[in-house]
Parts: sequence; structure tokens; C-alpha cells
Amino acid sequence: STASCMEWLEQCAPYIHHFHIHNNKGDWDTHNDVWDGTIPMEALLAKAAQLCPQATATLELMDSEPSVQWLLDRGFLETKG
Repeated sequence: STASCMEWLEQCAPYIHHFHIHNNKGDWDTHNDVWDGTIPMEALLAKAAQLCPQATATLELMDSEPSVQWLLDRGFLETKG
């Protein structure tokens, strides 16, 4: 059987230092916006913040601005100023 992304995160969290973040529909590696796909991104990022808060991330997207705003709106990113 295959593990869900949440099961994978729970098992691998002690070893995770960096995420490459994007979403897809599960058939092709399309690098969709973070909300546009089969990965429950909001739940996954919240769990990652709990389990491996030291981990950094890279957005792997064709156009990052909408996903950056989505992340800001949900408190996963913050601006410094």
C-alpha cells in the first residue's frame, strides 16, 4: 500500500530539513499552485510546522505570486518590514 502525504510526513519529519512545495492532480508533476491539487496543503503545512519547524522550503511553481499570497493569508509566511 502507499502512504498518504500526512502519513509520510509523520514518519519522515525527524529527517526533513527542506521542502519543495507545489501541488498537482496526481497524474503529472505539473507544479500547480499550492491549493490546486490532491495534496491537502493547508493541513500538510500546519502539520509540518508542528513536526519539523526548522525545515525550510522552496516554492516550485511557474508563477509564485498567487501561492505566496495564499501562504501569507493563512499565516504560513510573514512579511518583515
